Amino acid sequence: MLKKIIGTFGTRIGCAFIGLLVLIFNARCFGASGTGSVSLFVLDVSILQIINSIIGGSSLVYMLQHYNRSQLLFLSYLFSIVVCVFGSLVIIFLHLVPSEFKWQLMAASLCYAVYFIHTQVMLSEECIARYNMLAVSQILVLWVTLMAAHYFWGVNDISLYANAHTFSFFFVAVWSCFLMPEKKEKKAFIKMGALLKKMMSYGIAIQLANLAQLLNYRLSYFIIKFSAGLQPLGLFDMGTKISESVWLLPKSVATVQYARITHAGKEKEYAVRVSIAFFKLSTIFSMVAVGCILCIPASWISAVFGSEFGQIKPILYILAWGIVALSANMMLAHYFAGRGQFKVNTVSSIIGLLMTALCSIPLFFIPMPGIRLLQCVSFITICSYTSSFIYTFYCFCKDSGAHGRDFLPVRQDFELLKTEIRKMFQHA
Repeated sequence: MLKKIIGTFGTRIGCAFIGLLVLIFNARCFGASGTGSVSLFVLDVSILQIINSIIGGSSLVYMLQHYNRSQLLFLSYLFSIVVCVFGSLVIIFLHLVPSEFKWQLMAASLCYAVYFIHTQVMLSEECIARYNMLAVSQILVLWVTLMAAHYFWGVNDISLYANAHTFSFFFVAVWSCFLMPEKKEKKAFIKMGALLKKMMSYGIAIQLANLAQLLNYRLSYFIIKFSAGLQPLGLFDMGTKISESVWLLPKSVATVQYARITHAGKEKEYAVRVSIAFFKLSTIFSMVAVGCILCIPASWISAVFGSEFGQIKPILYILAWGIVALSANMMLAHYFAGRGQFKVNTVSSIIGLLMTALCSIPLFFIPMPGIRLLQCVSFITICSYTSSFIYTFYCFCKDSGAHGRDFLPVRQDFELLKTEIRKMFQHA
């Protein structure tokens, strides 16, 4: 188990390191305003991808085992084209994307959709190495393209990022066509209408939770953009990106936890025991990691990202508890996801989203300086994360019968880690 966690964590570390290089480039090349524009563009692409995933998302991993691949791919491609074209037009009409990124939004979202569909086919055939290779390749191509265009061709305008982002997903979308695993067996054709209905029934429930979760994390971006502009948004985005780097290990642990619980089937006692153990590991790691981030001097942040970003230290202090709370919440959420109880996670995300939306209403009517607005938004964010955590924690305790003392670290937790490390080296 630990070996899987370390392997997944290693892949995420590689992507995160290159992502940090991209973040530094954006900050130093485009400044806070440009970073704000980039964050909106990436958020819009993510929203369109979640909608695309109603048909061509993670439910494909299951459906490819039972239905004809050609039919599933055809419907996924068709749905993605419709969503990317019309969804982009809606986003452009509502002015939710910077004007210089209008057409790149449509192209990038479509390339991302094709790439994502192909990766789900790989996961269905357990081609994990290909999946990881494409993930690393995308972020690497993005960074190389940015560096080459800026330093060799002297491109400095903000559209550079959107073009590089689009090209990176175009590259992996094309490459993934050649990495698609061969069909193991042919499944019989069924009526397209019936298959589309089945795909939507699987996808809507999952993606509704994902959309609510994404907006729970990022609704504040739109609020800052319309209340204060792109420069404060860029500062807030940098603060959240640095804080959320703590989630690298918890997300890796949660991925393995989900797989273990899913394969355990109806073994509820095992699922509870594993989830509580991972809850402790994730929480302790997050507290230590957040503490380390808070010890970084503001002068270091300015030296790395640019003088504008020295102001984000107060944001880091405010977000600290929310980051820890959501790290712990990931373990509990994957317990319910692994057992097929998606409703709990959906309600949890909606509670957090409503908290953000309701608490943000006064921000539209009370004028305040940019940094003060960011501090208020940061406080609203931790209230949102905390409310989601409290609800999920309550549901977990009610479902599992766990008590508060069960979540306190004990010697057995460390013995478990030692045992897993020993197993890892025995099988290395």
